[in-house]
Amino acid sequence: MPKPPKAVLAPRPAPDQAAIEAFISGKPVAETAPSAPAAATPRVAPPPPPAAPPPPIALAPAAQKRTVIRRKDGRELYRTTIYLEPELAQRTGIFAVKQGVDQTEIIKAALSEYLARNGG
Repeated sequence: MPKPPKAVLAPRPAPDQAAIEAFISGKPVAETAPSAPAAATPRVAPPPPPAAPPPPIALAPAAQKRTVIRRKDGRELYRTTIYLEPELAQRTGIFAVKQGVDQTEIIKAALSEYLARNGG
């Protein structure tokens, strides 16, 4: 993805001495006439309009189905993905090694206990 263009600043016009004097003296700005014409172009280039978000991806019916995995020990499991904070994932992995089981067993036990406690 290309980088967005940076805003380009144009040099400021010299300050209008009469406007400065009017400001200091407290006179209304309407009483002073500008000595320099207003710039026809903006001082800062406007940023480009934001890009439209990509359309949602429609999954094929086969991609929406859960995949059944058959383990070497004969267990059939549904493949699913979970997202854990890095520290929790590390603790789970270390605990699994210390207990001599895979992380699936730990997560399955924790989820079963949570559902049993909460009526699921």
